[in-house]
Amino acid sequence: MRKSKLLVALSMLSVSVFADKLPTVMIIGTGGTIAGKAASQVSGTYKPGEVKVEDLVNNVTGIDKLANLKFEQLYNVGSSNLSLDNMVNLTNAVNKALSDKSISGVVITHGTDTLEETAYFLDLFVKSSKPVVITGSMRPSTSLSADGPMNLYDAVAVAANPTSANKGSLVVLNDEIFDGRNVTKSDSENVKAFSANNGGPIGSAYAGDVKYYYSPVRLTTVNTPFKVADLSPMPKVMIIYDYLGSTTELLQKAIDEKVQGIVWAGSGNGSINGNAEELIKKARAAGIIIVRSSRTGKGPVIHNSMDDWDDQYGLVSADNLNPQKARILLIAALSKTNNVDKINQYFAEY
Repeated sequence: MRKSKLLVALSMLSVSVFADKLPTVMIIGTGGTIAGKAASQVSGTYKPGEVKVEDLVNNVTGIDKLANLKFEQLYNVGSSNLSLDNMVNLTNAVNKALSDKSISGVVITHGTDTLEETAYFLDLFVKSSKPVVITGSMRPSTSLSADGPMNLYDAVAVAANPTSANKGSLVVLNDEIFDGRNVTKSDSENVKAFSANNGGPIGSAYAGDVKYYYSPVRLTTVNTPFKVADLSPMPKVMIIYDYLGSTTELLQKAIDEKVQGIVWAGSGNGSINGNAEELIKKARAAGIIIVRSSRTGKGPVIHNSMDDWDDQYGLVSADNLNPQKARILLIAALSKTNNVDKINQYFAEY
């Protein structure tokens, strides 16, 4: 009897010692497909944000061997319903968690629809060099062969790995690691839904084995001047999508609404229809910052590619940021300045 009690005590002690040696990772739940439920295992219709993040983790075998885990259920919604105010709250939650010396990194579970925008927002506004990892899934938690559990397992492995520090925000899905600036959702249905058209993944996470092959070159997190405290009031920025035969009503609407910024999602190299020229001048005269981006999904917008319009009218080139990410950076930039030259510099650095 005494021997049995001694063995139990030694076993409990070894578990405690093992746990003390593990890093600690905070998992923040925001909802999405990864927390979704469907009526059957093969149903294509489901409701996102139905499962609590702690319950998701409890169904992932072996994840507790990677790190000691803490949880915060910040939201539980589909990511298409998230707002910029939600991003501010999320960033504050991440910064608070990472200010705790006992926490090695943060994982965020997130819907895939707007995941890339959240990733870039965190890339600009988080003030810690510790790992910040965003993950999600293309299939709900109840699906046959759901992709969420392995994505979550690998995300924790990445957040717990010290080599993930100083890389800005990271996105982990489908065995791949992307940097938050370049990642984009490029497929509406396939489990391999994310890519980085201007670079590719920077590493891999396969069954918890984390490897990096590249590092982001743009400035991130602690190396940016942006702070969420400066986003009150939130700069209002609209995206206007150009197309064959487009008219100028939306551009006029943006001027009437007195927005602070416009991202022009132009064809090709950020082209602007000639019939918009007068309104572009009117918008600039009203102090509205205009960023030329491309709807193509790949490649940079070259400064002055529009017959010197950039210098002539004081426009900003989005470099290789897609329209939705150009909006995020313009919001950050407008929290600091209205100077076009400075904002062009920001688009070259971040």
